[in-house]
Amino acid sequence: MLAACGLEPEPPVLTFTVSAETQLTFEDEGLEPNEAAVAAGQVEGALQLLFGSPARPGYLVLEAWQASGRDPNFGQDELDDAALEAITRDNEARFARQLEAVRKGDHGEVPRPWDAKATWARWKWAFSPLIQGRVEATSLHSESPPPGDSDALSFSWGDEAERFWRERYPSLAESGALYQRHCVHCHGATGAGDGPSGATLDPQPRDFRRGIFKWVAVEAGHRPRRADLVRVLERGVEGTSMPAFKRLTRAEREGLVDWVRLLAVRGETELVVTALAAQRGSVTPELATQAYARTWQRWDAAEDKYAPVGTPPDPDTFSAADVARGKELFTGEVAKCNTCHADDARGGGAAIWELDADGVRTRRLDQWGAPSRPRDLTHGVFRGGDRPADLYRRIKYGIGGTIMPAADPGLSDDDVYALVAFVLSLRHPPASERVGPPSARAAQEGPR
Repeated sequence: MLAACGLEPEPPVLTFTVSAETQLTFEDEGLEPNEAAVAAGQVEGALQLLFGSPARPGYLVLEAWQASGRDPNFGQDELDDAALEAITRDNEARFARQLEAVRKGDHGEVPRPWDAKATWARWKWAFSPLIQGRVEATSLHSESPPPGDSDALSFSWGDEAERFWRERYPSLAESGALYQRHCVHCHGATGAGDGPSGATLDPQPRDFRRGIFKWVAVEAGHRPRRADLVRVLERGVEGTSMPAFKRLTRAEREGLVDWVRLLAVRGETELVVTALAAQRGSVTPELATQAYARTWQRWDAAEDKYAPVGTPPDPDTFSAADVARGKELFTGEVAKCNTCHADDARGGGAAIWELDADGVRTRRLDQWGAPSRPRDLTHGVFRGGDRPADLYRRIKYGIGGTIMPAADPGLSDDDVYALVAFVLSLRHPPASERVGPPSARAAQEGPR
């Protein structure tokens, strides 16, 4: 509504700065504030070598990657055939008018897409010889194949023009601009979750810089797979201010994943560089590259940490016996779910509290420093998804960054799914336990 009225506030400018904690880390190691500021500046300089700037973002390509032809600057190289086909379908619909002109040979008359400024600028720059008639559509786009690749396919300028619109995928810089438009107000310029809107939200937006994400299909403590981040963008997070971004094209969603990962890898690298430099007394390019490679190893291992669920049951097949068994386990000595969620499953269990240094009872903190608030399961709002497979993963493998641990090894898969059955049953309490205004209860229960 604000945007339609021309009143939408300008999004914050993207910046790649180091966090305040970086300087404090050096001060904790005994450096004077001015010396710590210099060391923090050295960390920032090292990160710029590894990740560029928001205007010219890009990963440093490690020597080990060069041998295999890997380059994370091109996120589309990581996509499977199904994702690439989805992107092509989206592009054929989104750029139908542009493709029609290209196929007719009217390259100088390709209409400008109103919602793709960067794509239009790229088209005008990359295909100016074709647009201006200095080359023919049948002319070879590349005079010769790459060295050592005698089998490389040769494409004409016309072929390449069609491929440009059909296979269009945002660069890192374009994805950064998309992040600035849709995400920076909450998640902040560096992904710290400190955008101007973030302070007013509960729960607060995710801080990406530690590489910890809750709603993933990997074992707790490990980095998310690309598919996990895409799924959050596609479905949003129920019960929070994080919306679904289905209105964006598949290429745009994948591009946002590229940018979120860049912020996460950059933030993690900053933490590791700072810790190593504080111990060793200096920041060197070798130290920064070592931290960078170590961070990437964690992200590259994500696919191997996939958390399987087998064949989840249909929730409609859960029986009363399954629910009763789950309820028994919920308060039992093995699962002990009630220690945090409480016997009534409303999230007020004794284990969420601890005593601070002054003996005051406070909530235990999660890894982002926020007070832990276990889910009130009777609300039926499950942020990581409400499919049996989603709840199974939350119970079996825990939730990264939170006090929700992985299930006790003594619980079988059948036990875990019994807990799932019980948790899902809480969304539909019997009439005697329903809450709400008397008029609402009367409407639910009918005349007395």
